[in-house]
Amino acid sequence: MTRPVMRARLERASESAISVSVDGPARTGGTLTFSSPDPVWSELPPTHDFIAVSLVQYAASEGCDLHVEGPVTSAQLDRLDELQTIWSVWRPDKFRRIELSADDEVPLPASEPRGGAVMGFSGGVDAGFALAAHTSRSLGRMSREVELGVLVVGWDLKHGDQEALARARASAQRALDAYGVRLAVVSTNWQQEFCNAWFMSFNSGLMSILHTFSAGCSAAIHATDHNYRLELRMPPYGSNMAVNHLLGNPWFPVVSTGGTHRRIERVESLRDHPVLLEELRVCYQPHAGGSNCGHCEKCVRTQLELRAVGLGEAAGRAFPSPMTVQDVRAATINNPTVLMHFEDILERLDPDDELRRPVARWVQEQRSARKPPRPDHDPRLAALRQELRETRERLEALQESRSWKVTRPVRAATDQLRRLRG
Repeated sequence: MTRPVMRARLERASESAISVSVDGPARTGGTLTFSSPDPVWSELPPTHDFIAVSLVQYAASEGCDLHVEGPVTSAQLDRLDELQTIWSVWRPDKFRRIELSADDEVPLPASEPRGGAVMGFSGGVDAGFALAAHTSRSLGRMSREVELGVLVVGWDLKHGDQEALARARASAQRALDAYGVRLAVVSTNWQQEFCNAWFMSFNSGLMSILHTFSAGCSAAIHATDHNYRLELRMPPYGSNMAVNHLLGNPWFPVVSTGGTHRRIERVESLRDHPVLLEELRVCYQPHAGGSNCGHCEKCVRTQLELRAVGLGEAAGRAFPSPMTVQDVRAATINNPTVLMHFEDILERLDPDDELRRPVARWVQEQRSARKPPRPDHDPRLAALRQELRETRERLEALQESRSWKVTRPVRAATDQLRRLRG
């Protein structure tokens, strides 16, 4: 059966706006836009690799082959083919195996000198850690000179909320200025119109934005969410160091940063970077206004992390509305790593801290809520056991009989019992 084809082409490109026309089956077309209030694209990327990166998972989720009407490097197409193959195995319910192509498959551009690296910079813990680690050259041969930080509008910062954007931009600017890094603000409709599996594909959206700066920057830095060991316990997730590099290529590599540190260790490492602590912005609540609300789960978790590593005073500067004990009790989990982060907090909190007991109680409640039911408590298992007992009694009463009417239900009940026990 022939799959439908999603076709994409560069429609417009200037110093402050890039638009891509996308044609596909019903409801999959439209115009993908990247724009900035400033002239940030003094040079445009030499290929359309960024288009392929931005749409590969969207096309795979819609079951469409993807064709880019323009030049795309063979190296990037090869890597994206592997990326979407992996996702079709990880989550076959979300992504299908598709074909990728372009009008012109081209070799990598000539290796001429370019600037340093570009990174997404939201002002959060992960971005702050990555910026500090690269600028301090603590990553050894992986260290890059960071030249540009990109603040994205259209994700946690909503379109049209100019007050929130102004506040978040000023904070990011102060943080980046301390390290001699330029700031670019880029607004996009990618999440709203070309993403239908956010937690599995957000990295494609971010890397496509960073690709648009590849003419002047030599690499993209991605601040990962989890460390190497924690990722082994995670279900498939949009940021995964097994696949992040496939969103780049040898000419414009994606450098994952953060695999060596757990989140609480990243928070602790910011002790020597007071500006990043002061300008910390972790909240994605719509009412936060480009700052930290102080009371959502992520704000609570970050304040507890600061407290646990002896940086409680910094929380007072970054969180104008501090958390309460009630906020701890009301915290909810929206992904499997949240409980792990709270367990790290509990391990590091001072035994005499007044918040240790409510945190411990919350962790215990969450652990209990997430434990699979014991076989003895599974009502299906209890019913099967009762059925098995009754059938065995019948079998004992008819020991001389070899009728299938007696032996078959015994086998069926036994098989189901074995399957439930795992």
